[in-house]
Amino acid sequence: MGRRSEKIKGRKEAQSQAKAKVFARIGKMITMAAKQGGPDIVANKPLADAIEAAKSARFPKDTMEKAIARATSPDQADYKQSSFEAYGHGGAAIYIDVLTDNPNRAAADIRTAINKSKFKIASPGSVAFNFDRMGLIHVPVDCVEDADHLLMAAIDAGAEECDIDSQHKSRYRILTNASALHEARKGLEQAGYQIELAQLAMIPKTWVNVSEEDMEKNAEGIDMLQAVEDVDDVFVNASVE
Repeated sequence: MGRRSEKIKGRKEAQSQAKAKVFARIGKMITMAAKQGGPDIVANKPLADAIEAAKSARFPKDTMEKAIARATSPDQADYKQSSFEAYGHGGAAIYIDVLTDNPNRAAADIRTAINKSKFKIASPGSVAFNFDRMGLIHVPVDCVEDADHLLMAAIDAGAEECDIDSQHKSRYRILTNASALHEARKGLEQAGYQIELAQLAMIPKTWVNVSEEDMEKNAEGIDMLQAVEDVDDVFVNASVE
């Protein structure tokens, strides 16, 4: 296999893993919302929002129904949201979102991944202040004919920023106020845009420049953290010098 084929294979595997992580997150959010507020989407707005996010991500209908059904199972523990903070290589700040039905398991697995990555666990709040929690929407570049039209549609939908994602040139990154995420997603969909992702995210306020070597080490460590079942997402403020 040539180098180009290896890169394509690696990219496809990464995309597949990312999609699986998004689906796992959506399934947990649906179950959590249904368990807390019941299965009626008219009376349960968090569940309605989770289902809308599922539809945007092309989440399978049968899997959605199973996620709702799990909420009524006596064996299903409550999902709890929490976070961990760490320092990566080169002084990078790393924020780890967790959604778990077993906090003890989550803590043990995350600490193991942090230690293997040679990251350093940080005290609560010492990393979080480097980020703002915002709504994050991805729109594929190849679905956009007119960038100015997308910008205006994003602004009309309540977005605060809209530009090409500096980390992934194949998509636009749209940022909203956290409370405006679902309305912004709906507005963009009504304007005819395909939504690849719509979720709350921790967006860096400032970036830390690190060497390529440290960036690679950070990427490997983040992959380890992402592989932990209870990790919802991982955010880092590192960029290459």
